[in-house]
Amino acid sequence: MTQVFTGERTLLSPVLRPVERGIYALCSVDEKREQHWVTYAVAMLFFSVAGFLSLYALQRFQAVLPFNPQGQSEVEQGLAFNTAMSFITNTNWQSYVPETTMSYLVQMAV
Repeated sequence: MTQVFTGERTLLSPVLRPVERGIYALCSVDEKREQHWVTYAVAMLFFSVAGFLSLYALQRFQAVLPFNPQGQSEVEQGLAFNTAMSFITNTNWQSYVPETTMSYLVQMAV
């Protein structure tokens, strides 16, 4: 870990370093520059909102998504909101039985 965080070469550097550089270029990130705390806070909020929306959508549309061999219907909107919010806030409070409420895809993704 020390080698990774100090930017030294590691065993996997020849394979992973080009991938890392590509992601940085795609996202317009300068790896030499420190991130300001406001930029970090805004990025964290956007990430949380995107995570909430994707978790909510997965639950609401599970009836038409793949990996649903039991034919589970969509999750009721209140329960979907509660579940997505609890996972985003890391409380992980569940008021359902996953095997009888969520499809395989939703269980894997969420």
